[in-house]
Amino acid sequence: MVKAVSGSKPTKELQALRLLHSDALRDDPRNHTIPVLDFIEFNNQVFAVMPRWTGATRADFVTVGELVRYGQAFLEATAFIHEHNIAHGDIDFQNMVMDVMVSEPKAPFGAVFAGVRGPERKYAFIDFETATLPAPSDSSSPDAEHCVQRCSPAADFARASKRDVDDLASALEIHLRCIEDVMPDLGTLLDSMQNPDDPHQLTAAAALSRYEELCSSLNTDDMQREVKAIWWTR
Repeated sequence: MVKAVSGSKPTKELQALRLLHSDALRDDPRNHTIPVLDFIEFNNQVFAVMPRWTGATRADFVTVGELVRYGQAFLEATAFIHEHNIAHGDIDFQNMVMDVMVSEPKAPFGAVFAGVRGPERKYAFIDFETATLPAPSDSSSPDAEHCVQRCSPAADFARASKRDVDDLASALEIHLRCIEDVMPDLGTLLDSMQNPDDPHQLTAAAALSRYEELCSSLNTDDMQREVKAIWWTR
């Protein structure tokens, strides 16, 4: 797909995508953001060429391990962008994708696509229009080091990153709370990620660390266990 991401004045989305695809960050295994294949400049606009991926929440999860890897990818992605002073600003189902392309006809809430699950599945964030990130450099292709040195005001980033963590917990819990029978402390972790007004709310990095600690207790049988459900609601 080809998406217009900027006019003559660089947008936050263009700045975020250029930073995330800089030499320093592009190949980092924690960088679970949509790959940009090329940037095209034409008529005072910049277009990003990207693969068209399908919504990640539509995967037909079957095992605990599949849900564990799904949660790991998005927690890693959030911790990674925050580490580099980028807050997404709109973490929600429509901006969480997986590396398959299928036709998406209208379907009832909770419908899934069969045959798209598996350990090889890749997950990513898309759409950084509302990102909070480093101020643009004078260069059209800011590198990671320069961007980090010119980050936006700390208070703006702190607020945006706390909202990211809260939004991520709300998005992940619809699937991850289905495996609380195997990971009983998972609900407590998700609760501690919510409420941006709470001074004790976990950061993305702290949430990832705690998640990995919980996952470390799982054995092969746990990971291969079939889940009883894949959708949870309050």
